Amino acid sequence: MFKNTSNKMDVAGICVSILCAIHCALLPLVITLLPLIGLGFLANNYFEALIIAASLLIGYTSLTTSQRKHKQIWPLVILTTGFMVIFIGKMLINPYYEWLFLPAGGLLIASAHLYNSRLSTHPHEHY
Repeated sequence: MFKNTSNKMDVAGICVSILCAIHCALLPLVITLLPLIGLGFLANNYFEALIIAASLLIGYTSLTTSQRKHKQIWPLVILTTGFMVIFIGKMLINPYYEWLFLPAGGLLIASAHLYNSRLSTHPHEHY
């Protein structure tokens, strides 16, 4: 099903990014319930940092490897924009608005992987 390691990494990147977006979107709504159902670790800053670090490592490894083959810079631009949106949401914006920025950044990262995957499987078609 997957033609190469880069495609597998894109799938992993999409999954991690979407999980990050869901986590960031739902956390403000369910934060009080998490300890009651044994999932209090999801509200931990270290868990968030781990998700972001995994997404960063998978993203840049996958996209830089593929970029050498398909020669398109846009997946890396979209990925970098997604991480910048997350950084702005975590560091520069009032925490009240964090829930807007973090899911948006996660979805941008997932979009970069999806675009990269399409370019990797159909290198001569431009989307």
